[in-house]
Amino acid sequence: MSEPAADSPAGVLLQGKLVRPGALRVEGAQTARLRWRRGEPAEKFYPPEARRKGLDGIVTVDLLINAEGFVLEAQVISESPTGEGFGLAALDVVKTYEYFNDLKRQVLMAVTVSFLP
Repeated sequence: MSEPAADSPAGVLLQGKLVRPGALRVEGAQTARLRWRRGEPAEKFYPPEARRKGLDGIVTVDLLINAEGFVLEAQVISESPTGEGFGLAALDVVKTYEYFNDLKRQVLMAVTVSFLP
């Protein structure tokens, strides 16, 4: 598989999801082909003010993962509650993730990051 041309955009948003020519979007049962290898726990990136308030948060993040299993890009699709810093914290979390990528190609996949006090 060839990489996109140097002048192509790194990631384009389409209704909150990343779009990358040449990357395969995996959903449902296909996600089993990407197994989580390692990464930092969400607890490490918990927004301090949200923790102080006793808030929990759930964020859905779209990932671009390379053939070696490293996260190249991440985009928040949704977060709840909004305005408490959970979206940015989730981006910090997923950028530490590594996967066993059995597909051996760039893939796009959505994951959920939960923050529980």
